[in-house]
Amino acid sequence: MVIRMRVKTLTAASLFLLATEAHSNELDALINSSAALVSQIDRGIKLAGAGYAYANTGGALTSGSLAGTAHISTAQLNAYNAALGNMGDYQAYGDVQALLESQASTEFELMNTAVEEFTDVVVEMIAVVEVAEIAAEAETPDDKAEVQEYVVANETALTITQDQVDTYNQSLDDIEEHGNNASAYLGVAANEDAVAFCNKG
Repeated sequence: MVIRMRVKTLTAASLFLLATEAHSNELDALINSSAALVSQIDRGIKLAGAGYAYANTGGALTSGSLAGTAHISTAQLNAYNAALGNMGDYQAYGDVQALLESQASTEFELMNTAVEEFTDVVVEMIAVVEVAEIAAEAETPDDKAEVQEYVVANETALTITQDQVDTYNQSLDDIEEHGNNASAYLGVAANEDAVAFCNKG
């Protein structure tokens, strides 16, 4: 149940990331071609208004060459109509499988960082293992005195700080979180039906 919820959450997060990060040639073409037409239409509206105003005052707007600057060319028309037609093939979410695999890779990197932090802090705290062993093995009063002497002489080196404990705990949480996330992303990426559904938008 928890895994299903995590997969659903990660799928939704992936879709959000895809919607915000995906770049599409089809969409770019539509944006560019429609903006070109809007620019020409805007210029035409201004020229028509100015021409009307000048005509009512008896003045001439131009020598007859200005209107052509607002014409919509055949190339602009074809680019716009082609962009409209290509939107049928547009994948609003881009290549879902590639993005999911990329997100999994990012999670693996974060998990590896957490593993390194965990390893480093465990090495720093490893003295506790020695303390636990010698304390547990001390049976005679002499053994116990040796433990006392060792601890007193090395207290600074044997002390574990709150920062170390915090790093230890957080690194474990991060390993679990990023490991689960990576697994969920790869699970969705490997599911052909899920990928096909996401590609349909």
